[in-house]
Amino acid sequence: MSDRKNHSIRIFALVLCCFAALTMAGCSAVFTSTITGRVVEDKAGETDPVGVDDVAVYAFLNESQRNTAVSDFKTNGTLPNTSGSVYYAKTSTTNGEAGHYTISITWETTSSTFGKTADRRPVYLAYYHKDFGLVPANEVSYMTSDKVTTMVTETLERVNKEYTINLVVKDVAGAGDGATMTLPNNMKLIVKETTSEKVLYNAVPTGNSISFVYDKALTPIVTFELVLAGGTWRQTKADGSFITDAAELPSLELTDTSMSLAEKPLYLKNLQIAEQTVVGTFTGGTDEARNGHAVWLVKRGTESEPFVNPDPALIVADDTTKSTNPTPDTTVYGSFSLNIGEWTANEGEYPGRYMEKKYWVVISKEKGSSQIAAGDYYQAVTVSNNPSNQGFRNITVGTTNTIQ
Repeated sequence: MSDRKNHSIRIFALVLCCFAALTMAGCSAVFTSTITGRVVEDKAGETDPVGVDDVAVYAFLNESQRNTAVSDFKTNGTLPNTSGSVYYAKTSTTNGEAGHYTISITWETTSSTFGKTADRRPVYLAYYHKDFGLVPANEVSYMTSDKVTTMVTETLERVNKEYTINLVVKDVAGAGDGATMTLPNNMKLIVKETTSEKVLYNAVPTGNSISFVYDKALTPIVTFELVLAGGTWRQTKADGSFITDAAELPSLELTDTSMSLAEKPLYLKNLQIAEQTVVGTFTGGTDEARNGHAVWLVKRGTESEPFVNPDPALIVADDTTKSTNPTPDTTVYGSFSLNIGEWTANEGEYPGRYMEKKYWVVISKEKGSSQIAAGDYYQAVTVSNNPSNQGFRNITVGTTNTIQ
């Protein structure tokens, strides 16, 4: 066979392939269909299946894609991406009957069942609800273009229970066993199953209770962790000590679908210490002789008495004794009030239920003094945020203790 003839055959074959490709491309067609169906659950005591609303229905055009999505959910808890060729709707009540859905689907094919005029093809469904998980349809359904096709009714089996926990949170620094409080703004609650450490809830609660689901066949024990990034609130045990290990987190066995933390409250402690005020009376002398003396509140270290002329940084507040009138007919001489502004403690200096700081109250021996000197009077005082121990709000300073 001559080279010229071979060349002609090759050209003819190429033209034929191009023609076939163009012909096939020209045969592709786009079709649409609407599928409807119902999702139900068999319930004990009910003679007929009960429709389930709020079930997400996913329609796949490819079986392997559907199976991969179900596998991803079992492994990672991720739901299907509804972009592209995955169609989606939620069941709702129609004509008083729950569990109905309708989905419109569009597809393109070059091998339609009835040529360019119509097509019939399988659709692969999967259903998701928090109480049922993500499950594939029991049967393959078929849809026909330009028609409303009714899918096989799907009966789901409940695999999860929904648990509701009433939260009880206490400020560990409150009186008694702590003061009931609401969660600080933006504080997150993390609930984990203790054995698997699976996260069941991870959000900022919007009210006094939270809800989550868990395997209905199991009775889990869950832990509660409170986290406020960048804030001054810390979760503690009932004795005010900080939680340093997951094993120390408060736990609860879920024996009922509705439970309360009233018997096992969550405890918080605020490292931001509220403003405190040391209030008292100077008892040296009588009446007006008690007025006009300088008063200082000095940070106390390990020394047995205050320093003479201490570093100004150690002086927290100052005042001058004066007369006050608690009632119209009563005059108290030598009154003073020393205000300590808010401060932020670190975890090391605030290990227990209450924060305590030790100070000296120093009163000048001579009226009009501008600095602490030998011979001035002093009294030790401990300031606490314990509401049951507020003795620093009514102290007396006499002339017994003097700076040497």
